[in-house]
Amino acid sequence: MKDFEFDPVPITNADGYVIKNKNETERKNSSSGGVFILLAKEIISRGGYVCGCVYSQDLLPEHIVSNDLSDVYKMMGSKYVVSNLKNCFNEIKTLLSEGKEVLFSGVPCQINALKRSVTDSDKLLTVGVVCHGSIGRNIYKAFLKEEQKRGEIKSLTMRDKQKGWSNYGMRVTFKDNSEHITFRNEDGYFLKCFTSGIFERDVCLKCKIKGGNIKADILLGDGWGMDKLFPDFTDDLGVSSVLALSQKGKLELEKILKYTEFKQIDAEEIIKRNGRIMTPAPENSRRKKFLKEFAKYPDKFTKLTKKYAKETFFSKLKRKLKF
Repeated sequence: MKDFEFDPVPITNADGYVIKNKNETERKNSSSGGVFILLAKEIISRGGYVCGCVYSQDLLPEHIVSNDLSDVYKMMGSKYVVSNLKNCFNEIKTLLSEGKEVLFSGVPCQINALKRSVTDSDKLLTVGVVCHGSIGRNIYKAFLKEEQKRGEIKSLTMRDKQKGWSNYGMRVTFKDNSEHITFRNEDGYFLKCFTSGIFERDVCLKCKIKGGNIKADILLGDGWGMDKLFPDFTDDLGVSSVLALSQKGKLELEKILKYTEFKQIDAEEIIKRNGRIMTPAPENSRRKKFLKEFAKYPDKFTKLTKKYAKETFFSKLKRKLKF
């Protein structure tokens, strides 16, 4: 596949923030600064509902609609895998027709699809996450199959902060309460392959839902690079870079700022520190070789991820030049 090129639509009139939730337990259990849960609780406090991604009983990502906080807490944290939206759009349309407020959280392509499905409503708040690309369910199922050799899985998280936000880990907890944790900057081969683009899907490499094409009211992302701008503000529990893209998003964000510590920042400072806001990830030169080997040897998933996580000097240089 040749590198996909397009002229991104600029983002205009956005408000930029760097935010961390004052509740450190919520922040620890979030991917970054713990902003989503504050927005969700605000909507629920007004009698509304939240639609977000959880793990099914089979540990497969799926979206559900709920006004139960115990469900909403399960929506916290990145899943990184293609989610089954099931009947959520129809449920949301029904709730909106009844005058209920709904917060939908997802990747930008899901939000744009929802906006095409739902008649414009001031009762709908869309909260997007900066997307690097979603992992195909076949790859994720191969990972689960390997982990299940260690025991029956009870739960997992892809953003464990035991060693800090920047060296997050994949934590798998088993029914006997034992755990298997691998870290992104160490032995986390699954996470390394994901972040380097080895798992990238063709459709994600050609994604046009970037920049001004993102129709979310609020866009949440990791606060990468903010330690340079605000060294006394960032810490190992994580901070969020937040763009309020619409007037509705700006108003809703203002309602939860009292529960946070925050810095206002030019939106362009956020955008230039996260390339995935404006463009899809460049293709990893070893991606096709991995996919070919994986198709041939699906039962050797761990060995393959270990092999392809060790990026060559030239592929790393090429990727950085294309960033």
